[in-house]
Amino acid sequence: MVPVFYEIFSEKSPGNGLIYWSKGRCRNMLSYIGAGKVSKSMALYQKSRGFEIGGFYSRSAASAQTAAALTESKVYGSVSELATSCSIIFIATPDDAISGVATALSD
Repeated sequence: MVPVFYEIFSEKSPGNGLIYWSKGRCRNMLSYIGAGKVSKSMALYQKSRGFEIGGFYSRSAASAQTAAALTESKVYGSVSELATSCSIIFIATPDDAISGVATALSD
């Protein structure tokens, strides 16, 4: 699995070089599509650095619930619900799921 992200934080941003996709919303709330080891680790690190974690969407509700509990955030029921609620979305899914996620985000 390779996480795919789309835009780069500048070196002066508090993201320390993390890469993200943003729809240009006004709140800087970070959310994740995929709730595996990569996204949970990133979210815990980012939360420790002061970022607001919005929540997780995953094909596995149990994975999303675990990740949300660890970060004191929300479980989203769909990609579209997450996309309309959050300003910065990290995509951390298996490679074969990326195109489906991208399609869902573009709708």
